[in-house]
Amino acid sequence: MKHATFKTVGFKDFSRRTARLKKGMVAGVDEALESLASKARNEARIRLLGHRNIATKTLYDSLEIRKVAFWTYEMGTPLDYGVWVEKGTRPHWPPLKPLVEWSKAKHNYSEEEAHSHARAVQRTISEKGTKPYPYIRPAHEAIRKIVASEIAKAVRHSVLKGRSLWRTGLIR
Repeated sequence: MKHATFKTVGFKDFSRRTARLKKGMVAGVDEALESLASKARNEARIRLLGHRNIATKTLYDSLEIRKVAFWTYEMGTPLDYGVWVEKGTRPHWPPLKPLVEWSKAKHNYSEEEAHSHARAVQRTISEKGTKPYPYIRPAHEAIRKIVASEIAKAVRHSVLKGRSLWRTGLIR
């Protein structure tokens, strides 16, 4: 039985070109994911601005994005009450001082008026809790819908740079 032999020509060149394309793709996808995380933060901020009980921009300004791993970004807030706004609370007695500050900022009350109003709000929260006002989950859902198309666009842009696959020099 005879065996056929063959010689591979240009494999090193092909390997070098694909490595360059891969590096470009990885960077392009990472850039797209960071951009999507930023869009999610902006979407969450827009939702916060639309809430009638948000009196200051403290929560708005506290939203941050962190890269936690390869191609993994996280958006959130270091403020404890961010979770309470997102998910709501069961009935409880909240501290009075933040409610007084909120009353002053929201309604422009004097110290005495704000204290009286804060007591009433505190009593209501102790009986009913607070309703949820999701701002992170809707932002995440909005971005989730466009992730695949944005990543595909990033790959096309970073790898092909607007050229056809033939013109990249990968295929000759």
